[in-house]
Amino acid sequence: MSFESELPECSAAIEEQVRKLQAIADPVARATAEDLVQSVMELHRAALERMIGILQTSAPEMLERCARDPLVGSVLLLHDLHPETIEQRVARAVEQIAPSLVRQRAELEIVRADEEEVRIRVHARDEHHVAIPDTFYLKIEQALAEAAPDVSEIAVERSTQASADFVSLDALRPAVASASTTPVRGS
Repeated sequence: MSFESELPECSAAIEEQVRKLQAIADPVARATAEDLVQSVMELHRAALERMIGILQTSAPEMLERCARDPLVGSVLLLHDLHPETIEQRVARAVEQIAPSLVRQRAELEIVRADEEEVRIRVHARDEHHVAIPDTFYLKIEQALAEAAPDVSEIAVERSTQASADFVSLDALRPAVASASTTPVRGS
């Protein structure tokens, strides 16, 4: 079993230990334990900073691979050391999601991507759009949450407007159609 599959359990265990730490009745013992955790975090941050510096100069492609790894990337985010900006991480996530929306005849637009909010709009590419299943919206939200867990809010907007490059069949027809022309659209 990989650590990624155990990550939810590990996170839950850490949260439980933090609750226990906060529940220590003795203020001196609680402060000592909190100081210990803070010292360990500072040590890890210093080591990670040094490692990032080494990778930036000697193997930038390895730093990129580390940053994109779900586990390593999340630890870098925890220490505010991730080398990619929120905008870069969101753009990468959108690039990875976009091919799965081709079958749905939809495209994604990044409306906003900063520390406060990531807002993505899903556009239907034509007026005969079949509704995009809710599971796709959930996949988009999940991918964005994984790419930018440090953002306060993630929103995926549903838009049924046709994109600017779409031309309907009606617009291609001659202005005066003969009576024998069968409509393309259903009633």
